[in-house]
Amino acid sequence: MVYVRIDGDQLKGEISYPLPGPLKGQYVNGPATFDVKVSKGEADIRIRDITPKGKTPPPWLLDQVRRVDLADFLIRDQQAASALRQIDNVEVKDGKVIIRSK
Repeated sequence: MVYVRIDGDQLKGEISYPLPGPLKGQYVNGPATFDVKVSKGEADIRIRDITPKGKTPPPWLLDQVRRVDLADFLIRDQQAASALRQIDNVEVKDGKVIIRSK
């Protein structure tokens, strides 16, 4: 689950993300900042920072969540994947999301 909001030049929100490997079945929950890149229909959405329970997570955990491209969840949906292919560029600037289509 992800809820997002625009904050200046950043995309922020709340996330509940399932942990992989030996921590499977557990979730990291909290406010997060996201990096969003869309270029020529290819999306890359990653967690830049997350502060579960107001605390900085251990480096290994932050490394794990930064590796995941959240856009992979979007492209599983046929309609979302089709819509993404129509986008040439996305930019978050001055409290706005600017989407340029092909």
